[in-house]
Amino acid sequence: MKSNNTTSPLSAEFQNIIQDFESLLKEADSLAGTEFKDVKEKLMTRLTSAKEELSQKGEDFTDKLQETGTDISEKISDEPWKAIGTAALAGLLIGYLFARR
Repeated sequence: MKSNNTTSPLSAEFQNIIQDFESLLKEADSLAGTEFKDVKEKLMTRLTSAKEELSQKGEDFTDKLQETGTDISEKISDEPWKAIGTAALAGLLIGYLFARR
C-alpha cells in the first residue's frame, strides 16, 4: 500500500496489517484442514510481529519524550529568566489573540 505524505508511519503500519489480515482471511475461505492451519499460523505470526513493532515504537516514543522533558528541564534550570520571559511573552500573545475575537 502506498501512503501519502499526510499518513503517519504508525497509521501506514496499521493499514498494512489490516490488508494482510484481509487477504489471508479471503484466502482462508477456500481452504480446508492443514491449509487452514497454515493460514492461521501466518495470521498469528503477523499479529505477533505487529505487536512487537508497536511495542518497540511505543518504547521509542516514551524514550524520546523523556529525553525532551529532561532537555527542557535542564534549559529551564540553566536559564530560568529566559524561561519566564518566554512564558510571559507567550501568555501575552495568546491573551492578545483572544482579546481580538
